[in-house]
Amino acid sequence: MKTRSKKFLSIIFLLFFTFLIIPTSVLSTQGYPMRNPSVYEMSFIHAEYLDTDFDGAEDDTRFSVNVYFNPDYFDGSQIRLDCLFEIVLPSNSTFTFKGYIRFDSISCVIQFDVYNTVTEPGWYTINFSSHVRIQNIKYTCFCSIIFDPPTGTGEGGGTPTIGLNIG
Repeated sequence: MKTRSKKFLSIIFLLFFTFLIIPTSVLSTQGYPMRNPSVYEMSFIHAEYLDTDFDGAEDDTRFSVNVYFNPDYFDGSQIRLDCLFEIVLPSNSTFTFKGYIRFDSISCVIQFDVYNTVTEPGWYTINFSSHVRIQNIKYTCFCSIIFDPPTGTGEGGGTPTIGLNIG
């Protein structure tokens, strides 16, 4: 009788741990972001500095990113693209902006206007990363551009903010 109850308890524990381990491993395999250029790709089209907020100082940055989804993975439904954008100044100060964009086209150009960030001379780095879920798999993309906006004394001012235009 004791042998039978030990076997029964062993089976119960084995089943219990199996149900704990299997769902965790299945969920964790789908949680890793993958970079697959055949699903979607992003690339910078241009970056420039100018006075986009009309405050009289050319201390703003404008850049455009082209986003393209492969039609084999795109079913025509609305896509939510979660984005992380950062601009790194020559002094290594970093401004970070997070958000998401919804669109229903296989390609689009996203134009960002970042106000009051060109405040010192030197090389600026713009990093743009995004991720999207397609069929419950998370895909990621990243692109970066480095440019040197000619600036003088760093007279720009105000709080760094961002605006965007999707076309």
